[in-house]
Amino acid sequence: MTDYGTLTVRVGLGSGAYPIEGATVHIKGSDDDNADVVFSLETNRDGKTESVRLPTPKKSLSLVPDPASRPYSTYTVGITKSGFYPLTITDVAMFPGIFTTLPVNMIPLAEFDSARVYPRDTLNPDTSEDGTLGGDFS
Repeated sequence: MTDYGTLTVRVGLGSGAYPIEGATVHIKGSDDDNADVVFSLETNRDGKTESVRLPTPKKSLSLVPDPASRPYSTYTVGITKSGFYPLTITDVAMFPGIFTTLPVNMIPLAEFDSARVYPRDTLNPDTSEDGTLGGDFS
């Protein structure tokens, strides 16, 4: 691997209409050839990370019919921010000589529970025989 592709991650809310500042973005190589590539970045006030150069296979590999290996590298991108669900995006393809912007939409945690997510099947309200909710709600 001697060529490079460039990646910028843009983190936002509402299909990117509201940029999220201060999100932590981790980029890690997914292939054997790039497993040691690790970046840890933070988004700016525009919701963007700085651009990083990521190793890719040689560009000439994409010109060969039925190449022995893929003409691109894959990376895993993880995004965290307090108050939002953490996200992991796998198999982000990076091609040699290409500038890529990865748009990411964060999902806010529910207001009533900013620290934990409860599986739906563990919330079993006490119901009476007529189907109304029971229990002490005072």
